Amino acid sequence: MTESLRDQWLRCLEQPASPIRYLYASGSTNPVPTSPMIDGVVEDFLRKLTRKRVSYQLLSRLHYLAQPAVQEFLANKLHLLLRTMSRATNAEIEVCRRGVRGKVLWSPTLLARASGRADSTTYVVRRNGRSHDLPENRLVKLFLHQVVQTVGEVERLLGSAAVLSRFNEARQHAERALKSPYLEEVGLVRAVTTLMRQRARRNRNVLYGEACVLQQQLDAAVRQSKWEIILSLMTSGWFCPIDDDDLFELYVLSRVLSILESDMAFGAPREYGLIMQGRKHVARFVRDDALGASVYFDQSPWVAAGFGSEYMAIVADYDGVTGEQHRPDTIVAFEFPDGPRRCVIIEAKRTSSTAYMSESIYKVLAYLRDFSGMWDPERPQHPKAILVFSERAVPHAGAVEDRRDLVIVPPEDSARWKKMLNAVLSSPVG
Repeated sequence: MTESLRDQWLRCLEQPASPIRYLYASGSTNPVPTSPMIDGVVEDFLRKLTRKRVSYQLLSRLHYLAQPAVQEFLANKLHLLLRTMSRATNAEIEVCRRGVRGKVLWSPTLLARASGRADSTTYVVRRNGRSHDLPENRLVKLFLHQVVQTVGEVERLLGSAAVLSRFNEARQHAERALKSPYLEEVGLVRAVTTLMRQRARRNRNVLYGEACVLQQQLDAAVRQSKWEIILSLMTSGWFCPIDDDDLFELYVLSRVLSILESDMAFGAPREYGLIMQGRKHVARFVRDDALGASVYFDQSPWVAAGFGSEYMAIVADYDGVTGEQHRPDTIVAFEFPDGPRRCVIIEAKRTSSTAYMSESIYKVLAYLRDFSGMWDPERPQHPKAILVFSERAVPHAGAVEDRRDLVIVPPEDSARWKKMLNAVLSSPVG
């Protein structure tokens, strides 16, 4: 059977030497696992989710709930926490007419009798009660509510029979805890506060600290960017739910990093980082001749290179017109030792449709106009943009690519990648 394009991209990304290893969290260079970490039942479940096209945020929450530490806490530690939950003693003022329970408060009792609001058998008393409605317990309740909510969303999408037993068991543990007398009187909040986390971490019961960490991790899983979630899914072998378009963009990014590292002799990047919100470049290379190359992924040119958008400037001139900053897939900024910079836009399009290919060419030409400030008209540069289609597109004899602002490069053709990126550098500088 012929290997599908998707399988080819995955095989490339799974290689231990794949440049994607540079994009994992904080200095980690662990590659994507070369063998799946999931069994057939989980894979079938993920395929069902894929057909429903669930959001990456829901996938991130499910991926989190599948972690052994979460499963262990819900199955074996939660009931211990419930039995040892913190309580506070609260003083409650009551008016008793049938028997006295608590300490009689004589001043308000006599005042009530003297004013005629109470008779001689009525007492104002103070009773000491115990309550579980504390900040640390609110954190635990919110965490369990989030677990139930997550599995409930999946059940509504797939039906109860399709939900994996591990997720059903996690929900059952959480639901039983929420119905317990320990948590029934605890208020349900919408979000965790700093006080709730402080009280949980400082509690002498270490299980509160564990619950705090788990809830914080769940919040972090929800706040991750799309690309952070994709990388997290891939590290666990959850390839099925990753959209083909996103996978191709990641594959093309991997090719760009590989060409820079090996074919253009930049070597391993000096700086690299996780694809996350608020980051700048995902990798920065410096060659022996001091030429630098910064790679930006899914970032606006303003963030990547400090260049504005003509489109956004026009939108800002008018009331009643709105728009958002457009972002090419990848930007490579070559930095020369004497200061000038050469930028090239790289756009990936997974398509075999000739009509969509034509539209994509027009879109990238629009990028060239929109971000024209990225290039110095006094220093000619060809190309300014590289378009990468998932289906092969090669120039015919007589093509004048060396004078084009936009060229098309097949993703696997290392020689053409090297030629075009070197062409970006070959125009006179200075």
